[in-house]
Amino acid sequence: MKIEGEAANDLLRMHAAVGLAVDERTATGRVKRAIALARSVGAPRLPAIDAALAAERDDRACAQAVAVATAQARTVAAGLTVAPLFLVPLLSRVANADFVAFYATPAGRIPLVVGVGLLASGALAMQTLIWAASRQGGRGRRRAPVWLFAGLATAVLVHPLVGVATGVVLMRRAKRGDNAGQQLCPDEAVELVATAVEGGYGPSAALRAAAEHLPADRARLRALALRLELVEAPVRPEIDQPASGFEMLAAVLETSRRVGAPAVGALRAFGSRLRDHQRTRALQAVERLPAQLAFPTALLLLPGTVLLVSAPLVSTGIAHLVP
Repeated sequence: MKIEGEAANDLLRMHAAVGLAVDERTATGRVKRAIALARSVGAPRLPAIDAALAAERDDRACAQAVAVATAQARTVAAGLTVAPLFLVPLLSRVANADFVAFYATPAGRIPLVVGVGLLASGALAMQTLIWAASRQGGRGRRRAPVWLFAGLATAVLVHPLVGVATGVVLMRRAKRGDNAGQQLCPDEAVELVATAVEGGYGPSAALRAAAEHLPADRARLRALALRLELVEAPVRPEIDQPASGFEMLAAVLETSRRVGAPAVGALRAFGSRLRDHQRTRALQAVERLPAQLAFPTALLLLPGTVLLVSAPLVSTGIAHLVP
């Protein structure tokens, strides 16, 4: 029987707790990288596994909180988007009129195209806002899903102004997320550096060891290691400017080297604070969703639904009144 996922990680921790051999190939995610680094630097495996498991639990809790907080928004967006598919056939039977035949006429194609364009643009705008809020709770650098770019292209074709506005919002969101990400050092990098330090590595060597297991941040970690080696002055963040996570990591390592204090505890606490800060940012982004979703709902989805439903009703009423 093959055991994977969280269960495999828990079994590996049990093996490490009693001093048995641990094979990182059966581990997943952060636990696998933590065990591989601990093995390469000769650090105790159990603290590295515990830190990785705690981080994965925090990740799952954050993702679950974001999913629960955005569930209502996703339901509203989906309901308003597909509402005409149920309302049009239902009202067609109630009014005893052929709505499909109306949409096939030249006069009916106009509200059909406009209504579908409004619904597509509204659904895209809402999904963009929901994705941007969910992205705040993700780990690493998430890319926009394929449907987002496909929807943006559709919005440009059927409703150019809304398509352009959606593109601007998406770019601003992505830029804001990247700027926020630059203020944070990935907490996994901090945890891996702590493991390397616990294995007896110095600050620069610990940064380089962690860089080997984090390709996305390899260049920055190596540059930070070189900076610690070449700069003799203490690395201290500016008082009047917010310090980035990498600057704080450098400050912890440099202070530990200068005063001779152990850095492992400070690094573990720093990684935990980074995860707390990211969870706070994610929940704040989700809390702003209801106010943000009011605009595409009121300006796009509701008008599109009303237009698709009311146009054939009005046409049928006029046909009954005119002899």
